[in-house]
Amino acid sequence: MPHLNVSQVNFQDTINVTHSAVVMENKYLKVVLLPAMGRVYRIVDLVTGHDILWKNAIASPNGANNDLGWWLWIGGIEYTLPGQEHGFTWALDWQWKISSGIHGTKNCHGHATCVITSITEPTTGIVETLTFSLGNTAISLTTDVELENPSNTTAMYAHWTNVPFVPGPTNTLPDSTEFIIPTTSIHIDPRWVNNLGNGTQVWTTSPLRFIKNWVNGTLMGDLTTNGLENGYFGVYSHKDQEGAARIFETMQTPGCDTWSYGFHPPSCFPQNTNISNCRYAEMWGGTVTHLEKLRPLQPKKRIHWTEQVQPYRGTRGICFANKYVIANVWRDINGGGNDSAGATVALSFNVELLGTKILIGARGLLRELGDVSPRNVVYVTDTMVVKGSHIWIWNSLNVLVATFAVKI
Repeated sequence: MPHLNVSQVNFQDTINVTHSAVVMENKYLKVVLLPAMGRVYRIVDLVTGHDILWKNAIASPNGANNDLGWWLWIGGIEYTLPGQEHGFTWALDWQWKISSGIHGTKNCHGHATCVITSITEPTTGIVETLTFSLGNTAISLTTDVELENPSNTTAMYAHWTNVPFVPGPTNTLPDSTEFIIPTTSIHIDPRWVNNLGNGTQVWTTSPLRFIKNWVNGTLMGDLTTNGLENGYFGVYSHKDQEGAARIFETMQTPGCDTWSYGFHPPSCFPQNTNISNCRYAEMWGGTVTHLEKLRPLQPKKRIHWTEQVQPYRGTRGICFANKYVIANVWRDINGGGNDSAGATVALSFNVELLGTKILIGARGLLRELGDVSPRNVVYVTDTMVVKGSHIWIWNSLNVLVATFAVKI
C-alpha cells in the first residue's frame, strides 16, 4: 500500500494529474465523481449554483494517524475501510463502470443509469462496492454501499463515510453554521477536552452546536454522539438559509463523528500552503460509534445500506428527514411571550411528488399541497401544532411517505 514520509515532501512542487470523472446531472443537482478514487468530488445545488462539499484547490498530502502515515487533502466524500483515521481505501485504485438499469437489473435501483465502483481492502479482504445514482426528479445523490467478506475467516473492520459540508457560496463554513445532529448527548475524547469543554455534553444546550463557539485552545477537535435518534445529520447556515444533509440507515451506520479545525482557523499546517482554506467540517458516518472501535463481518457474509447526500433550503434546520422530505417545525414567539401564534411546518422535498397531502394532528384537516418540487420549500402554518403533534404526508397514490412527531 502507498506509504509516505511526509517530512520528505516538497510542498512547493505542484504536479498536474488528469483524472477520469463522471458527471451526473438533472435539473436540480450536479454530481462530479472521481470513480477510480471511489470519491464524490462535487455536489452542486443547481437551484442556488452552490457547492455543498469542501474541496481543496490543490490536492495536498500531510500526516494522519493511520498505518499509511498520511492522507490527501482533496475534498469531497470518501468511503473508508478498514478503520483508523481515514482508513486506506482512499489511497487505492478502484475498479469502476457505468451501468444501465433499463433492462430491469437491480444494479441501478430503479434508475436508468448508475456508476459502480469497487475495491478490495487488502488488510481485511473485504470487498466494498459503491453504486451511485441520481434520479431524474431528485435533489439527492443516492449511494448504495455493500461490504462483502469472501474469505473463510471473520474480518474486523469499521467503515466510515466522510462528508465535508460547506453550505452556501464560499467553500467555507459560514459563521452562522449550526451542526444538525439528532442526539441527546455528545462525547469529547480526553485529548480534546481542553479545546471543546466537558467530556459529555447535552447536545441541545452545547455551544458546539454552532461553529462560532469552536474557539478554545488550538481551535480543533471532534465530537462523537452517544447514539442517534434518527438517520440523518448535516449542517445549516442560518445567514444563507442553506444546508446540506446525509440521510442514512441507523441500523448499519449508527456512528456520527464531527471534526473541524474550528472557527476561523489560521492555517491547517504551516508548511503546507497548498491547503487553501481550513474552514470546513468533516461529518463522519460510521458502522461503529467511535473511530477506534471495530465490528465483525462473518465469513461469506455481506451487509448493505443506502445513504443520500443533498442540499436543502429555507427550513432553519431539521427535525425529521427521510428519502422523500426534510422537515422542521418552529413557533415564532411575539413580544410579551405570546405563544399562541401559529407554528410553521417547513417541508423541503427531496424528490418531485404529485398530489401531495398533509395531515397535522389527529383532529387536523387533510390539506392538499398539490404537486411539490425540490426547488421550492412548502410552508404550512397551524395554530394547533404543539409538541407531540403528529404529521402525516401522503403522495397522490395515497402512499404514506413521511410521518413524525413535532419537537418544537
